[in-house]
Amino acid sequence: MKYNTHKINCPACGAGINTTINISVKKTMFCPYCGTQFAIDDGEQVVTHNININNQYTNNTDIEKEKLKTVQKANLLEAIFGTLVCMMIFPCAFYYLYNEKKLNAIQEKQAIEAGQIKVGISSSEMEGKNYQVVRKQLEGIGFTNITEVDLDDVKDNSRKENTVESVIIDGDDFFSALDYFDPDANIVISYH
Repeated sequence: MKYNTHKINCPACGAGINTTINISVKKTMFCPYCGTQFAIDDGEQVVTHNININNQYTNNTDIEKEKLKTVQKANLLEAIFGTLVCMMIFPCAFYYLYNEKKLNAIQEKQAIEAGQIKVGISSSEMEGKNYQVVRKQLEGIGFTNITEVDLDDVKDNSRKENTVESVIIDGDDFFSALDYFDPDANIVISYH
């Protein structure tokens, strides 16, 4: 076996490599600095260059620096993108809210001019309250066509007596406190 000590320069990065190798067995080596594989020859020290298909660095500091640069670039891009999104969303949201408020004011004015009245309490806020209190509230607001339906289901003691199960105004069982209806709208209060 033939062991020779050679000083070889990497064809890719030019780094000087001092190495002792068995030339009869090993015909290629990797640069410990840049990771490039290249062929060696025992007679004339002819060096041929191969492409490093793995692009692997053996210097861990360089690897960490490259990772850090990639992360910093990604963070910068995320920050720029987030800023651009905010610059587009906030004006749009402001415009929408401003127009929504303006539209609600117009609809409210039209409802009042048409003789409608605001409920003032949502359907979900009425549920579970005493049905007689809810009826008085609705009458106090100005509603005139109110019907009560006793569900007669308190026998099992799981339900509290005289509490509202649901309130339906003109077929709408899910209304908000800001909704308007005619004073003679058909209101059905179902209670336990």
